[in-house]
Amino acid sequence: MKTYYISQGLLKPPLEVEIEGIPPCLFCGTPVTRPSMDGPLVCGACDCGRNHDGSKWTDEQREHAWNQRRAQIAKYRGAFNEKLIVTREIERDVS
Repeated sequence: MKTYYISQGLLKPPLEVEIEGIPPCLFCGTPVTRPSMDGPLVCGACDCGRNHDGSKWTDEQREHAWNQRRAQIAKYRGAFNEKLIVTREIERDVS
């Protein structure tokens, strides 16, 4: 299990994500074997706004990719919040 951090902008702390194995791209879901300029959770094609065949994203593909990213981050955020709640309950029970 490896820990990754996803930026949430300047006003929020980064989201901590634990992923086992090779992480999927936030935009397309394919395994990220080499990190891009956007980090280890975005494949090089998506980082450049391109499909894996090298063609540029259409407006519809761009919108779909960003919706995919938002959905994936929401999923990670839900898992992080659930883990945080469990941790706090354990700490409360111990004290």
